[in-house]
Amino acid sequence: MLSNIKSLFIIKRIFSLITQKSLLKLVFYNKSLQSKLYIDINLYKKISEKYRIIDKDGNCKEYINNTDILLFEGKIKNGKKTGFGKEYAYSKLIFEGEFKDGKRNGPGKVYREGKLIFEGKFLNGKEWEGKGEFKEYEKRKENNESYFIGIISKGKINGRGKKYGKYNDLEYEGEFIDGKKNGFGKEYNNWNRLIYEGNFSEDKRNGIGKQYLFNELMFEGLFLNGERWEGKGKENLFNNLVFEGEYKKGKKSGKGKIFYENVIIFEGNYLDGERDGEGIEYYKNKNIRFKGEFSKSSIKNGE
Repeated sequence: MLSNIKSLFIIKRIFSLITQKSLLKLVFYNKSLQSKLYIDINLYKKISEKYRIIDKDGNCKEYINNTDILLFEGKIKNGKKTGFGKEYAYSKLIFEGEFKDGKRNGPGKVYREGKLIFEGKFLNGKEWEGKGEFKEYEKRKENNESYFIGIISKGKINGRGKKYGKYNDLEYEGEFIDGKKNGFGKEYNNWNRLIYEGNFSEDKRNGIGKQYLFNELMFEGLFLNGERWEGKGKENLFNNLVFEGEYKKGKKSGKGKIFYENVIIFEGNYLDGERDGEGIEYYKNKNIRFKGEFSKSSIKNGE
C-alpha cells in the first residue's frame, strides 16, 4: 500500500514538472491514469504541442494543444497511425486514406480547401503513383516551395505536367521524365511571360528552341546544355548596344550587326564572338566611319 502511494506521488510529481515546463510534443490522455492521479483532461491539453484521446479499440482523435481543433482521426497501433484514417489542418480535411507505421501508405486522397488535388497511391508518406498535385521541396532559396501538377509514377513526374514556383507562378509546362524536363516544353518568368519554348533534355534546354524577352523573339536555333549554340538571334550588350546576327558554338559567328538606340553602327562578319573579316562602322548620323577588314576586333586595312 505504502509502495503504491509512493509510486503515485512520484508519477504525479513528474507530471507536475512536465506541466510547468511543457516538455512534450505529444501526450496521450488515459482515463485510468486520470482517476488515480485526479488529473483533469485540461492538463493533458496544456502540456504538449498536441494530444490524443484513444479508446480501448485503438480508435484515436488527435488535437492541437489546449484546443478542440482536430488533426487526425483513425486507428492507432503501437503509437502509430495504422489503417484508414483522416488528417486535418485546422479541422479541414487534407488527407484521407491508408496509413502504415505512422505514414501515408497505400491508396489516398489529398484535399485543399475542400477540393481534391491528388488521388493515387502513397509510399512512406509521399505520392507514388497517381495524378494531381505533387509537392517537391527545393533548397534554391530559404523556405522556397515549388510543386508539380501532372502524372506521377514511382514518386516522380512522368509525362505531361506543370511546375509552379513559390508564389503559385507557372514556371514550366511540358514533358517530364523522372521529374526532369525532357521533350517539348515552355518556360515562363515571374510575370507569366513566355521566355522559352522548345526542346529539353535532362532538365536543360537542348535541341531546337526559341528564346524571348518581353514577348520579343531574341533567339531561334539550336541550344546545348541550356545555352544558345547555333542559330540567329539578338543580344543586349553594354551601353545600350544590341547585337543581331548569327551564332555558332555559342558565340557570335557569321553575319552580324550592332545597333545603338535602333541606329546601326556596325555590320559585318564575326568569328568566335569577335569581329573578323569584312565590315563597316557607322557614325550615329549613319555616315560611314570605316569600311574594311577586321581581325580580332582590330583593323587590318580599309578606307
